[in-house]
Amino acid sequence: MIYSIVPDEVIYGGTSGGHGEERLTRTVEMDLEGIRMEVELLDASQARIVRLLSPDPYVYLNPSLAPGTIIPLTPQWPAG
Repeated sequence: MIYSIVPDEVIYGGTSGGHGEERLTRTVEMDLEGIRMEVELLDASQARIVRLLSPDPYVYLNPSLAPGTIIPLTPQWPAG
């Protein structure tokens, strides 16, 4: 077992689970409501959270920011 902050993809050479299934993804870092994160771009309007890059430990307890969560990339304006 490896305990590291380095993503598995880097350690295992870009393979998914070490089974030889390479998956090319485009990830970018972005800020969402002041929280820095790495996201995988799905299309022009959505992204999937890959990992959080925040130094605040309470950010990691927010279930709406869990890795794998799909977030909108378009601005969400409050109603009213």
